[in-house]
Amino acid sequence: MLRMYSNMTDDKFNVIKQQSEKPRYKRLIFCLAWFHSIMIERKKFKNLGWNVIYDFNDSDFATSDNILVMCLE
Repeated sequence: MLRMYSNMTDDKFNVIKQQSEKPRYKRLIFCLAWFHSIMIERKKFKNLGWNVIYDFNDSDFATSDNILVMCLE
C-alpha cells in the first residue's frame, strides 16, 4: 500500500471535478490500493487457498482506477 500511495501525486486525487465526489473517490482509491496489496501478497502462497493464480499488477490497478473515475463523473 505504501508503494501505491508513494506513486500517487496530488493531481491523482484532483482528477474528480465534482467537489462532492472527492471524499468518496479518496475512500474508494484506498480500498482499491488495499485490494491491490492483498492480491500482490497472495502471490507468495501460490495455489494455497486460491485455485487460480492471477497476476494483479500495476496496469490492472490503473485500469480499475480509470473505471472508478468514469463511474464517479
